[in-house]
Amino acid sequence: MTVDIAILGTVVALALLFELTNGWNDAANAIATVVSTRVLKPRTAVLLSAAFNVAGALLSTKVAATVSGMVNAQMISPSAVAGAMVAGALWNAIMTRLGMPISASHALLGSVAGASVAVAGVEVLKWSALTKALNGLWSSPLIGLVIAFLLTVPLLKMSTRPRLWLGGAIVVALAYSYKPWLAGVTLLFLAAVVLQLRQRQGRDEDSHWRMYQLVSSSLMSLAHGTNDAQKVMGVITMALISGQSLSEGSAPPLWVILACAITMGIGTYMGGWQVVKTLGEELTDLRPIHGFAAETAGAAVLSTAAHLGVPVSTTHTITGSIMGVGAAKSEVNWRVAGKIVAAWVFTIPVTFIVGFILSRSIAQFGLWIMIGVSLAGMALFGILHWRQARGRRPAGAKEQIAVSKYSESDT
Repeated sequence: MTVDIAILGTVVALALLFELTNGWNDAANAIATVVSTRVLKPRTAVLLSAAFNVAGALLSTKVAATVSGMVNAQMISPSAVAGAMVAGALWNAIMTRLGMPISASHALLGSVAGASVAVAGVEVLKWSALTKALNGLWSSPLIGLVIAFLLTVPLLKMSTRPRLWLGGAIVVALAYSYKPWLAGVTLLFLAAVVLQLRQRQGRDEDSHWRMYQLVSSSLMSLAHGTNDAQKVMGVITMALISGQSLSEGSAPPLWVILACAITMGIGTYMGGWQVVKTLGEELTDLRPIHGFAAETAGAAVLSTAAHLGVPVSTTHTITGSIMGVGAAKSEVNWRVAGKIVAAWVFTIPVTFIVGFILSRSIAQFGLWIMIGVSLAGMALFGILHWRQARGRRPAGAKEQIAVSKYSESDT
């Protein structure tokens, strides 16, 4: 029994490690636009995003139920789940280091499917849940692109007062889709902003949109928490069912929900600055009104998906939304967009193969040897990343800011 508890504890730890890398890469989803438009400084943005990620993760568990039902958990072992989590975490970390906004959802799906097939064959897969997840993953960026395009075009063509009213109405309605009281708080905040800006001399329209973007980026972070944190809740629940600590169909325990929520928040606070730069600066040029449109479109898609229990990619969704904004003003860097799409295409096959290999290796050589080798490799990667980042860092804070506005010292 002690060994079983130790194995389950290791699996949970590895799942939380995946959650950490998920938040690290996905920090850009919520803060890239608000940082690129200089509404918030980087560290302020990730702190705000981390707080709303934690709050969002506590709102529901519908997505977690879908994820835990992708495979027959009683046919696999906790060790297979461990292999899947190492495969997914490695891919997340490598892509974050390269500045590529990949889908942690795709990484999770591919690694879990590969590891499960390795130990139990194709019959372990539950195609209804997998199809539901896959449909959400490929459609979310397209829907985000269309909504962002349709929102940006009228905002750019309308006169100042009507589009400010329209923006306020949209963001209040979006907040209401989460909780009615949240809509009330949002309305009071926007009213206070308008009153304050009316008393300020030399105010411009951008000042209003900068405040609006605080709301839209917060809702985007909330949506991220309701979707991405729940995916790992589902994986841990799957491991507990496979280890017979929970019965089939059980909901995630409270400690799992809290652990995933907090870990996602910590990962977000780490900030994947290279990914932030790719989305916020290289894909298209953004002003506050554009960032507002992208975040609102992305949050709307994620909110709807969370209500339906569909695990979608927040990365794909916000990237599609930013592309929609760029298309509306005919400014998209298609070279960068092509690189992002290529990373998306390779995520599922690569993580499936690595998850398959790790799961088979664990079955042959034992869990502890493979976990030790995998963690040693990740630790080496982290040390090299830290040394390289430290070597590039200028001596002074001002010089650091001059090199990149996404610097961690720009606080």
